[in-house]
Order: sequence, then structure tokens, then C-alpha cells
Amino acid sequence: MKSFFFPILLFFSFHAFGQNNTSPHTQLVTGLVNYRNELIAENSDNFKEISKLDTLWKLGAEHQDEVQAFLGNVIYAHEVALIPPKKMIKKWEKQDLPFFYLLSEDNIRIILENKHLIGLLAAGILEADPPFKIASGTWLFKELDFYKIKDRMHVAEIGAGNGVFSLMLGLAYDSLSIYVNDLNYSNVEFAMSKITQCQSKKDGNKYIFVNGKKKATQLENVKLDKIIIRNSFHHFSHRAEMLESIKQSLLPDGNLYIADPFLAPDHSFGCNKVMPLEDIKKALLENGFRIVEEKHNPDWDWVYLHCKPIT
Repeated sequence: MKSFFFPILLFFSFHAFGQNNTSPHTQLVTGLVNYRNELIAENSDNFKEISKLDTLWKLGAEHQDEVQAFLGNVIYAHEVALIPPKKMIKKWEKQDLPFFYLLSEDNIRIILENKHLIGLLAAGILEADPPFKIASGTWLFKELDFYKIKDRMHVAEIGAGNGVFSLMLGLAYDSLSIYVNDLNYSNVEFAMSKITQCQSKKDGNKYIFVNGKKKATQLENVKLDKIIIRNSFHHFSHRAEMLESIKQSLLPDGNLYIADPFLAPDHSFGCNKVMPLEDIKKALLENGFRIVEEKHNPDWDWVYLHCKPIT
């Protein structure tokens, strides 16, 4: 296990990505390094306590997905569902988690006191082992390429959850109008707190936080260049109405992007609402969208769909 006591300012080689100095990749790497250092510097006393979670990190690749989900669930349960640590432990004690013995009130406190840094670990953006380098396997850079975002666009993330991806847009691009939308008001509040506190995002970006509805984006009068739905499409309870609302929220030449897990024979997900791939495509086609590009993340059984309204 590496020591937790390391210089806050760390060298990172940008040549690994083969990008020029103005590319979104390079800007995102720079922003992520700055943001990680910002989170460590502003919370250095509590940060040192992360060493108490040493056993959790050492579970390694065998339980990586479970550990990431566990960290995200602890933060969500407290910050959004407002569940106190004692109730979390009682709620999860009957589940067959390989690391339940780590679910102590003290460890939960450490996770919550470092929630924004650990949120990046839970999203697979940073490595879980100090010095918390950018994860070599993160799909984030390929996602940016897929979405083809340009500076000064109007972009919305629907079902943004805790706002991690919307924050990443503010690190990688400049002069965007970024609409952060979620059905859950507590999610919107949490995302707003995280993003507005971040000093590393580019000053030219404008963030607008929107509490959506089950049948509407609440963005119909905005007219967006890009709408991105990540890990949320399978949660739509009124897909026809939402997709109609999305059409109304896009510019005539606007684009919809779906990034969603899908059911596969050799992969199970914690959410029982995850759909077969053909059902995702069928829902889009039946509700006025054509698929113009499709990509897959073979490690996660996720699909990435670039869609346009059928005119």
C-alpha cells in the first residue's frame, strides 16, 4: 500500500493521450488534476483519515465494481436520501456484501467527509489507490469524443444524479451553457453544491440547475444543441412523454445521446430496471428518434447511442 502522505501537486504526463494543448482531453486532464488537488488541499486533515479505509482499497479488481457502487451508495444514502449512518448499517446488514464488516459509522463518516473526492473514485474516474491518479481504464475520454461537444454549445444532462459528469464538462470545455437536470430535487441540490464549490471548472461556463418532471424536461423553451442521458434512460417511467419533451427541447439540428447499461447473459446489474439492448432501441424508434451511431463499452455492457429526431 502506498503512503497517503505525498506532495499535493503531482506531475502528470499529458503525452499519454497524444493530444495537443487545447484538446478537450488535455483540458479535462488538467482540470481533473487541479480538482483532485483542490479537494485534497481544502480537506487535508480529514483526507489523512482515508488511510483507515486501506482494507477497502485492497479488495482490488476482484470487487472493484462492488466497491465503487458501495461508495456511491453511501454518499447517495446520506446526501440525497438523508439516511443516517446507523440506519444505513441496519439496512445493508442482510445483504451479502464481501466488505460489510467495513460498514462502520466511523468509516461512513470518513467517506462522507471526503465525499466529492470519493465520488470521483466511485465513478471510476480516479484510481482508488493513492495518489489517486486518473484511472487508466476510464471511459470518460471516449465519451467526450462520442458526444462531439464544442465550446459555446447549449448542453443538458437529463437525470444527472450527483452531477459528476456535468462537472466534468465544465473542466473539459469552455463557454458552455450546461443544464443539470434531475427528477429528484435533493440530487439537484447536491449537484449544485458540488459544482458551485468547484474552483477548477472553467469560468466561461454557465451552469443552470433544473428540477425535471416525470413527463417533461422543463427545458422545452431552451432549445439545446445536445441532450445527454447517462445511466438514466432505463429509469424513465413515461418514456413516450419524456422523449416528446426532449424533441421539443432540441434545436432543429440538435442531437440526443443515450449512454445506458443493458441486460446481457454474463452481466448482472444492481438495478432491476436495466433493459435489453433491443428494448432501448425500440423505445427510441417508436417515439420519433433514429439512431445514427452506436458504440459499446465491452467491459461494462453499456451502449452509447447518438440519435436524431425523425423529421
